Amino acid sequence: MTLPQPAKWHVLVSQNSTSHIPAEWHSVTSVPIEQCDTIIVLGGDGFMLRCMAKLWKYSKPFYGLNFGSSGALMNPVVSLPGLHNSITQAYPIQCPALSIKLWDNNNQLLEHFYAFNDVVLFRKAYRAIHFNISVNHKILVPFCFGDGVLSCTPLGSGGYNASAGGPLLSFQQLLMGLRPLNLYSPKEWTGNILGPSDTLKIGLLSCPQQRPAYIGWDAFEQDLSPAFQSLEVQLDLQHKITILRNSDLHFYDPAALKLEKTYI
Repeated sequence: MTLPQPAKWHVLVSQNSTSHIPAEWHSVTSVPIEQCDTIIVLGGDGFMLRCMAKLWKYSKPFYGLNFGSSGALMNPVVSLPGLHNSITQAYPIQCPALSIKLWDNNNQLLEHFYAFNDVVLFRKAYRAIHFNISVNHKILVPFCFGDGVLSCTPLGSGGYNASAGGPLLSFQQLLMGLRPLNLYSPKEWTGNILGPSDTLKIGLLSCPQQRPAYIGWDAFEQDLSPAFQSLEVQLDLQHKITILRNSDLHFYDPAALKLEKTYI
């Protein structure tokens, strides 16, 4: 059955979710991304993040349908005939990116990339890592000893950040979350909320060979090079994506969020 489509969609289907997707969805015509109005993502959160990382440069809105496990970034599945109405009635959310720079011990740039959900510096083995935290070139926490640390956008605040006890962030305030992960010391530091002009720097104090660590962002990860020394994170308001969300997803309701930025 081929349904008439009032809009042009570029449809992406997760291979891991193919068996869960009804046959009728495979009849949807997918146009080239350059010609589409909306990017339709069928799958789970990980697939959505990979699609965002690959296609955000096209400046097309993303609408996800949850055929995965958790689906925190996705919308509940609707019938195919009702999809157009669900898209047109969805709430558009502008999501700024995290600009992430990796620096070596000679203050040379190793890599520069973007994330729309979160970025994590985390231990790779059983030994905890040592790191420090700076904001706007001023030391905030001189020595941390634990599993790692996370920084997130408002979009990512409902995921790993929330499971680690961090607050949900409002899209209207353009804030960036900072949360330690299983910190042994100092126990009194539980994180901060940073503003759009703040620059976060996470310095690795322990040797990567002795205390292995890795960087994870959105649905990707990589080991640290031996020369790695620090991670710099900022909200980049010039790089945004639009996610279309159904109005019944309460934790993205700006009226329900009353957070104040905590400056250093």
